[in-house]
Amino acid sequence: LTKLKQAIGLVRREPAYLVLGFTQTCFEGSMYLFVFLWVPSLQEAGGTSLPLGYIFSAFMISMMLGSIVYTTIVATATVPETTALPANGHTNGHSNHRNPVHDTLVVLHAKLAALICGFAALLFAYSASGETLSIERRFWAFCAFEACVGMYYPVMGMLRGSLVPNEVRATLSSLFRVPLNIFVTCALLTGVSSARHMVFAGCSMLLAVASLACAFVLIKRSEEFVTPQAGENGERTPNYTD
Repeated sequence: LTKLKQAIGLVRREPAYLVLGFTQTCFEGSMYLFVFLWVPSLQEAGGTSLPLGYIFSAFMISMMLGSIVYTTIVATATVPETTALPANGHTNGHSNHRNPVHDTLVVLHAKLAALICGFAALLFAYSASGETLSIERRFWAFCAFEACVGMYYPVMGMLRGSLVPNEVRATLSSLFRVPLNIFVTCALLTGVSSARHMVFAGCSMLLAVASLACAFVLIKRSEEFVTPQAGENGERTPNYTD
């Protein structure tokens, strides 16, 4: 209970944590709803006799390709070379010393989070564009969304690991799942399959808002991120410049 109060206090004080939670709710909620929507959506365009096993395999391959794209982007990202911090994590009288390499990677992941949410919003908007959309176009749009899923998890994992303190990370992740579960449950109770175009449109709008939040809040806070410094117990927690 103490850690829960601490996590809520951190969310209230730091907007970056709120954006992380909102992004998790919007993207993962849309992903869970997609599980219920992709079959009836494809059947609407191509009939009931579809090779669903092959289609699902294509989605998994797309997710794997998304992870490969993420790995390639991070591996080829150009970052400036800097002098490493001393072993104790402190500098001589400069507590706000920043590590440009680490900062650049955090900002890169914040930008990737904004791009992933924005692209997923466009894909859902395209999928909700009408019943005249061909099955081939819907299929490739869904594959592209699965590629976004493959990029999303390592990106958000890195952001949580860099920005959220170790001692409240698990509690904060559990706290973020409360609105996620409420969002998915309420959407399912409204009859997802019969109103799938409205659900796609709603998810698209939420993802667009999450993308803007990442662009205007998370990237800014990531740029202000200071290299974690060792605490009294040897734990390393992130700090921000004022």
